[in-house]
Amino acid sequence: MKKTSQHPNRLSSLKKFFSKTKDYDLAIILSIINSLISIPLSSLIFLPPEDGIPKRNKLLVDILFFVIMIFVYRGLIFIIKNRHKYRKYIRFALIYFAILMVLLLLTWPGIWRGPYDEFIIASDAKRYIIYGWQHSLFSLFYMLCFKLIPFFNGVLIVQCIIISIITSYLYNQLVQGFKLQKLLPKTLLLIPFLLPPVFDYALYPLRPTLYSYSVILMLYLMIKGISAQKLSKSEHIFLIISFIISSTLRSEGIVFLLVAIVYYLYLFIRKRISAKISIYSTIIILLCSFFINAFQASTLDANSGYGYKVLSTANNLLPLVQTAAKDESNTELLSSIDKVMDVETIIKNPNDLNGTNLFFFGNVHKSDYSHAEYLDFMKSFLLLCLKYPSVVAKQSLGQFAQTIVTSTTLNDATAYTRYFDDDYYQELLSYNLNHYNNLEQLRQSLAPTRLFIEDGGNIMQPINVNLRNATIAFLEGRALDNYAQFTPLSYVLWNIILPLLSIIFIIVILLIKKHIAIALILSTILIKTAIVIFTAPGDYHMYYYAEYLLGYILLFLFLAYLTNHQKTPSLLPKRIQSSHKHIR
Repeated sequence: MKKTSQHPNRLSSLKKFFSKTKDYDLAIILSIINSLISIPLSSLIFLPPEDGIPKRNKLLVDILFFVIMIFVYRGLIFIIKNRHKYRKYIRFALIYFAILMVLLLLTWPGIWRGPYDEFIIASDAKRYIIYGWQHSLFSLFYMLCFKLIPFFNGVLIVQCIIISIITSYLYNQLVQGFKLQKLLPKTLLLIPFLLPPVFDYALYPLRPTLYSYSVILMLYLMIKGISAQKLSKSEHIFLIISFIISSTLRSEGIVFLLVAIVYYLYLFIRKRISAKISIYSTIIILLCSFFINAFQASTLDANSGYGYKVLSTANNLLPLVQTAAKDESNTELLSSIDKVMDVETIIKNPNDLNGTNLFFFGNVHKSDYSHAEYLDFMKSFLLLCLKYPSVVAKQSLGQFAQTIVTSTTLNDATAYTRYFDDDYYQELLSYNLNHYNNLEQLRQSLAPTRLFIEDGGNIMQPINVNLRNATIAFLEGRALDNYAQFTPLSYVLWNIILPLLSIIFIIVILLIKKHIAIALILSTILIKTAIVIFTAPGDYHMYYYAEYLLGYILLFLFLAYLTNHQKTPSLLPKRIQSSHKHIR
């Protein structure tokens, strides 16, 4: 007679446990396990926090990590249980993520440009120090990534996961919504997500990348929210999250905070959502934005906080002060400016630097001014802008034109991607020496990068330096045999004029088709562009990445629709034009 086991099969018991445990309870259990596992793993990258702020930051990161992982596991459980429904989304996301991981291996340890921001963020994050100049949220993002994947590249892996999920969602939603059934239109719609600059940004761990995806996701969900029969509960949650991120992670995002208020008021007036949801959503966005901005302000000391804001005036301030100095009637205004920025140094500009470089390297920014003096400075700056609008226009539009022609992102800054090649270090010193007063100053400016590489150890060393440089050169349109030489392809692929014209073109079609609300939603990206043009501290392509990606998505969506339907699109999927049901 066969002997039966006295104990139930462990695997069966485990399956029974998981099947009977509620999703949120299971997510909490898995989050607890993950948090416990992260304790020993964290020691591989984090240093023990010192007394004071770092300890408070560590507690904040631990709490955030636990809460976020609950929602992550809750989402994973939901997707697994409904995998038949989301099979296309899962397959696309996994394939896209695999492509990004291959490129990450080829460019290992990724495209870290430097010489400051991302290197300082990472080096400070391992000490639980928040680097406010690239926003406290992004520093916290680094720390959370390090807790999940305990080495510096962990932030790139997590970023690629997020990008893959958003890309899969957008692509499949657009294919389904616009009924793209043929292979050619589906392939055309893939092109925006396969452009070399898009891959380049995915491997670039600075806030413009994720910020841009947040803005595009926000715009899509807004449009779907006013057009579809309803947003799902999860889509509405992600709309709120994208509103919060888009309105806080960069200063020009303030326009999206105003948009959120108007948007929910519009939905309520048009009876698309209930008053309760409209009010609650608006309050959540406003409160979160307020607390995030307050937290961001607290991470910057008084002078650094002022300096962060003064920097946005630097490039326009330089020609304004030089022009105003020729007129004695501006003496009082220049006196107020001199309490914050040395007017005499600006006028002489001995090294012929632009405003931003003069701010950082010209000893022009003072350190002992009060809040009242800072306010007087800003008031005087604005009065000079109003008095000499042609000067501001010439400087701002000239810098924007420079962004179009040869972006700084593709010039000096990208040279630092080769910093992981030790043989290139000496060449880099010579390459950039003319930008600094002396070699020692240059070495000090490059110190964060060298420290970062040393902190990272062997895991931050390229798998193959030549392969890494060749891959980056290909993505950026550089000559493969001469990294410093650009090819005509770089000026085509990285040019932002075509994407901007595409956005304007689609807005015009929407207005012709009388889709006024959708046209207004897309127009907010142009308002953002205008703000950046007049406040950007440099001719960086990354400031316009949201416009770049959105413009190409709209352009190829238009071409895909024409190819699929052989007629001018209404730019609204038929299935979402006629419904007016509420979000419950």
